[in-house]
Amino acid sequence: MKVKGKFMARLRTEAEGWLAIRCEFVDREILLQAAPHVFHLTPHYENYPAFLVDLAAIDKVALNEVLERAWRMTATDKAVRDWDAQHGSAAPALPTARKRRTLKKRASNR
Repeated sequence: MKVKGKFMARLRTEAEGWLAIRCEFVDREILLQAAPHVFHLTPHYENYPAFLVDLAAIDKVALNEVLERAWRMTATDKAVRDWDAQHGSAAPALPTARKRRTLKKRASNR
């Protein structure tokens, strides 16, 4: 599954019942520690902002949250603003893609 041509998620054919999904590295570490029976990391994904989700073990609410966070990472800033305006929601503490790039640039200049 792609958003504007960018990877968001895909079903793994070699690991039946697992979903590879995009996520922030920090979020990935938190989720891997919190629920290792649901979230998994293979050597292939170690250097990518993604991890695996066991679809048989995750509950619907958690899956929706993980999917929304992946979408927010991948979607345009305008699409995220439009979604938030229509649904009256916003994921807390998730900077937009432009802000993430600016923060990374500032950090690399220090």
